[in-house]
Amino acid sequence: MDFNYLSPYIRVAQDSLVPNGMKLRERVIFDYELVYIKSGEAMTCIDGVTYHCIPGDIIFIQPGVPHSSTVLDKPLRQPHVHFDLFYQPNSPDIKVSFKPLDKIPKKQHPLFREPVSVPNIIELPSHLRLKSPATFEKILYDLIHEYNSMLPFSDIAVKGKFIELWTYFLREVYLSQNENLHNTMILLDKIKKYLDANLDREVNLDELASYANLNKCYIAHIFKQHYGISPIKYHRIARISKARELIEFTDLPISRISEEVGYPNVYSFSRAFKAVEKVPPTFYR
Repeated sequence: MDFNYLSPYIRVAQDSLVPNGMKLRERVIFDYELVYIKSGEAMTCIDGVTYHCIPGDIIFIQPGVPHSSTVLDKPLRQPHVHFDLFYQPNSPDIKVSFKPLDKIPKKQHPLFREPVSVPNIIELPSHLRLKSPATFEKILYDLIHEYNSMLPFSDIAVKGKFIELWTYFLREVYLSQNENLHNTMILLDKIKKYLDANLDREVNLDELASYANLNKCYIAHIFKQHYGISPIKYHRIARISKARELIEFTDLPISRISEEVGYPNVYSFSRAFKAVEKVPPTFYR
């Protein structure tokens, strides 16, 4: 799956209250479903594995995967979304299924969407327990509100909200599968902020190592691993980006701008600028 072409179609988005004791018989669906447990509890079986679902949990159902659920001793409030990740010509015509796989005619089997595969994530779980569910909950309810508002251009707004929701879900999955990543991300954010605060001069790895109290090779490795470029290259691009803004939106001479972003002369600045932007500084003036 190439998420560069993500074009979600939201089939259902609603806040459901299910009575206690109610059972959802085993079924499969053609599309994908995200269910959030707002209140109440349920025992949910997905592909033969049973989960005790409590408030703050997310259930992710993939196409063609058998699942059933039993609400426990309190009503279950479960806002949920049925969706296609990529719009297809038949997206508006597909209905939410309530049948088991053996009751679905073979001629309808091509309607099943493909299983989700995400780069850098080993496997998308059917059950995820959020440590801090407030953000996910807010995005989901904003999506449901927009979906049901029927306002002009609400379809565009719903797509935007869903992409925000899906991104948050993927990040939570990724973090849950990389438990040490949280502290690493805090460190990387600290380093990025330091680089962004020092665009008026050159910063080297030794300085970053001293600032973060870590080995410079380790810093270079984790920074490139997560951002795809070295911290020094990131800093260089950020300095040139600031210079470009000054060229476009101020009347400062090029010589002054080169000083503002820490280059000793116009020649070295122009060479660095062209290496990043592929055009000389005068192109933007």
